[in-house]
Amino acid sequence: MLNQRRSPLPWLLITAAFLFGCESLPTWRADGVSPAVNADNLGDYYLHITALDSQGLDKEVAHQQHLAENGDARASLRLVLLLSLPDGAASNPQLARMKLQNLLSEVSADDAGLVNLLSDQLQQSVQWQHKHAELEEKYRRLEVELKKEQRDRLWLQQQKQSLEQQLQQLKAIERNILKREAETNGK
Repeated sequence: MLNQRRSPLPWLLITAAFLFGCESLPTWRADGVSPAVNADNLGDYYLHITALDSQGLDKEVAHQQHLAENGDARASLRLVLLLSLPDGAASNPQLARMKLQNLLSEVSADDAGLVNLLSDQLQQSVQWQHKHAELEEKYRRLEVELKKEQRDRLWLQQQKQSLEQQLQQLKAIERNILKREAETNGK
């Protein structure tokens, strides 16, 4: 039997691919809850926070608020992103827009385009919220008017039935009177 020596090349390739593949995976934070993200890149950070559940969002909001209160301008921007998440647990476009307006002068040139886009989106979101609130108020008013009209219609139907009954009674009385007159004249 021939004793063939196997080449280590395939194993080296597999090991290298595994190591390079693992290197591209996100690293875990010390608390073991969520992967670390390049928070300086707002696009990466946004993708990160969209993947968080409501509890993770609450923790992240508290963390970014703490950093922002301690003067971290990037944390203020990240907080704006958290508050601007559509349908997020911390979603508050009005507050996000207000905070963003305060930060516009401090934004770096790298982030200016993204921040202006976010500002426009928040403005539109706030406008839609106002429009939605107006439509809800109009809907409530129309609902109240409809209920009033339904009550009025019911009352009118009851009045109509009452008048129809009175008319039937009057017709019955008239028939009785005519019948008595006919009987009296016939005698």
